[in-house]
Formats: sequence, structure tokens, C-alpha cells
Amino acid sequence: MIDGSTKRALDGLMDGPSNRPIDGLSGETRWYALIGDPIAQVKSPEGLTRALRQRGQDAIVVPVHVTAGEVEALLHGLAHARNLDGILATVPHKFTAFKHCASTSNRAYALHAA
Repeated sequence: MIDGSTKRALDGLMDGPSNRPIDGLSGETRWYALIGDPIAQVKSPEGLTRALRQRGQDAIVVPVHVTAGEVEALLHGLAHARNLDGILATVPHKFTAFKHCASTSNRAYALHAA
């Protein structure tokens, strides 16, 4: 039996309202994590994934619901994911995420937020 959170995760792998699996999703697919709390309201993973695919990239953006108290542990864990190409952070996680950046823009440095 699939619980509610697993069903939502699986639904997130579907391409738009037609509920067709995303073409070409495989073990070679790269991914970007979009971390936030809350996360259910975000609409950008679908559009960003579509834009990446339109540019010929085998990549997907995956929303990750993580609380402020769990961000550090998540970021340390994600550092070991070999197929993760980046992490996008929403408020309130932008300041914690900044501390884990290998490099930043001048604007991110000035704000200490990523």
C-alpha cells in the first residue's frame, strides 16, 4: 500500500496534467533539489524541469520538504549524491544554504543567502 507522502512523490514524477511519466527518466538522469518549508505550494519544479529538458538536458527538479532544524543534515547528506547537480533553496533556507556553497555570486555574498 502506498501512503500519502509516497503517492505525492510519485505524482511529482509525472509530466503535467496528463500524468504521463517523464520521457527518458533513467539512472543517468541528473537532478536538482528544491528545498523549502513549506514546499507543497511551489510550482517551479515542473517549469524548471521542462526548461532543462527543452535545452536537451537529462535532468529533473525535485521538491524536498525539510524543516529548518533538518536543513544542515540534509545538505550534508546530499553532498554524497553523485547525480545531484544543484540545490535551490526557498525562504527560510537561503541563509543556511549559503553556508554550504562552494562559490557564490557577489549578490549572494553580500546577502549571505543563496
